[in-house]
Amino acid sequence: MKRMTGILCALLLCTGMAAQTKVLEKSSKQIPAWLVEVNEDYLVVTVNAPTLGEAQTAALSEITQRIIQSVASHVTVSQESSLSEENVNGHIDTRSMLTLLAQFEALDAEQVALYEKLEQQIDNIGSVDEIKSGITQLDALCTYFFDDVRLNRAKGLRERYRQLYDALSVTGEFLSESEYRCQVLLKGKPVAVSTLPRVTSNCAAQVEVHPADGAFLITYDAIDCLPEEENYLEIFFRIGGKRLTCKAYLKEE
Repeated sequence: MKRMTGILCALLLCTGMAAQTKVLEKSSKQIPAWLVEVNEDYLVVTVNAPTLGEAQTAALSEITQRIIQSVASHVTVSQESSLSEENVNGHIDTRSMLTLLAQFEALDAEQVALYEKLEQQIDNIGSVDEIKSGITQLDALCTYFFDDVRLNRAKGLRERYRQLYDALSVTGEFLSESEYRCQVLLKGKPVAVSTLPRVTSNCAAQVEVHPADGAFLITYDAIDCLPEEENYLEIFFRIGGKRLTCKAYLKEE
């Protein structure tokens, strides 16, 4: 396990309006030797900011990200109790380090819980919106997970969610001579769809679509449909970039 000690480093670059550079604040007349040397016992970061206070904030943020990556890679991060808290060329004390680690562990637990929830949910999808939401959340998890094991698992689950779009189909039934009810299925099971389908017909007039408990009720007037012709309603869905169609042939009067 690699032992790392965080050092907060801020380089201040202040340029004045005059021809010569005007130094507003500085921590030392000379650049610290450790800034240009490789030292495995320290974590060194550099930032540019208008003031020392802003540089400290930016450097602390950078160190926090480094710590999170280290913890995620199972690197032990420790801190010497004798370190001070100076604005420039200073250190983060042990209490601050433990606070950062506690915050990371809480965040990490939340992300793991989210992954487990999405893994359990994939076999119980109730609406196509849950597919899109699952993919979006897994995109974020793939960005968050640093270790290969969890990253690969998240990528695999995301691919399974994407494949659900290929398992969608459309079915329906006539309720009367002027009504047709259609339903989107996921692996043969009904799922709710929030977007209305587009419906056309080669003969029917006054075609309208109404949501009906996760399904859709299509009403129409078939008075101009000739019995000797092949009359139909054609239903179009676009879900997750996939085009779904269903052609329902009108019954003869």
